[in-house]
Amino acid sequence: MKIFFWSADSSGCRYYRCDLPAAELARHGHETHVADRMPDDWMNTADVIVGQRVCNPGPTWRWQQLAREGRCALVYEVDDDLLDIDPSNGPAWDFFTNPEIRANVIRNIEVADLVTVSTEPLAELLSRWNRNVVILPNCVPASLLDAPHADGPKGLTLGWSGGMSHKLDLAEARDPVRQFLRRYPDAGLHIMGHVDDDFCRAMPKERLHVTKWVDSVPDFHAAIDFDVALAPLRPSPFNRSKSAIRCLEAAALGIPVIASDFGPYAAFVQHGVTGLLVSRPHEWGKHLRTLLDPFTRREMGRQARELAADHTIEANVELWEKALVG
Repeated sequence: MKIFFWSADSSGCRYYRCDLPAAELARHGHETHVADRMPDDWMNTADVIVGQRVCNPGPTWRWQQLAREGRCALVYEVDDDLLDIDPSNGPAWDFFTNPEIRANVIRNIEVADLVTVSTEPLAELLSRWNRNVVILPNCVPASLLDAPHADGPKGLTLGWSGGMSHKLDLAEARDPVRQFLRRYPDAGLHIMGHVDDDFCRAMPKERLHVTKWVDSVPDFHAAIDFDVALAPLRPSPFNRSKSAIRCLEAAALGIPVIASDFGPYAAFVQHGVTGLLVSRPHEWGKHLRTLLDPFTRREMGRQARELAADHTIEANVELWEKALVG
């Protein structure tokens, strides 16, 4: 089967929703290709075209043309609630609230033969426009389970990674993390990805390390040196549809996570086993103090890795194969 993954960009979403499944499907005998532009030979010969977040005018015209011709199966792939983005995520909010873009998202979903999503809440939402929606959970490569994460500085390194869409989420943990760092001088904080100036200004400057976006997801994984991963998530319609990929990445690397007891994180993290869940603000500090103990961290990290083993692309490729190939 020839399967073309038409990626929206070169971000982490492409890695998890296009690159990983395409590579694993190829190992299972299918011919796959990933690109952000559709070559004519693939457009004319593909059995399946997976379109990631197709919504710009030009790609939408092509998508609608392909739907009318009916030469191949069209799969609309999306892993975020594009219709409920918070204004704090400035560029994305500006883009997806544009009436033309919003209308294109909906009508491209409507003409697809199949819609693939990463979570159940997102499936429920998009089933309003297409009844054929399949959940394909985000997965990590099995190789990540054997990869040691980088050594951090001496002492306890807290870590967070993410993009601009998490500005309000970070604020959930700002004050407890600041208080913890002030109380424990051997603790530090590593921020990776989008740098929120308000959050960073609140932290002790001498114990804050910032790594901006790296070239690829594997490079990002190799740069993670956390002893404890932070995963704050503010309750919102947009966040309800997100996946637990941040917690899964940490788990695969054997890093215990402290996460908000909400949505995807609450469903993935096993409280007291693979990490700790925060239901009330004061619990951030409480859980951080719990994970000062290296034995507790090692044991939670070990069990987190065991959990992550069930969420590799190798263990779940059959879900992609069943959805895209039948």
